[in-house]
Amino acid sequence: MRTRRLLGATSVALHRLDLADGSRLVLRRYAWRAYLAAEPEAPRRETDALCFARRHRLAVPEVVAADVTGDHVGDGVPVVLATFLPGRPDAVPEVGLLAEVAASVHEISA
Repeated sequence: MRTRRLLGATSVALHRLDLADGSRLVLRRYAWRAYLAAEPEAPRRETDALCFARRHRLAVPEVVAADVTGDHVGDGVPVVLATFLPGRPDAVPEVGLLAEVAASVHEISA
């Protein structure tokens, strides 16, 4: 297995995991204590939002595993493990594509 830090995260430590079978996962660690103290429900919200969006066929990563409290990982840091989707952060996204995504999100009856 190889790991690589991913850029663009502002509130978590984000790493891509390249597994021996060729699959890729993303490990999101809520390691910044100040952020977690201010947003203690963030790991659970992230997991719930991804699962909800996935159930409604939005193009989001699939949650593989999650420890939203950090009680089971061993170091007290909440984690979310999800499938990897190719792409990169874009400081100036294409407005048309952004509008398409926003429209698909707003079509969902929550």
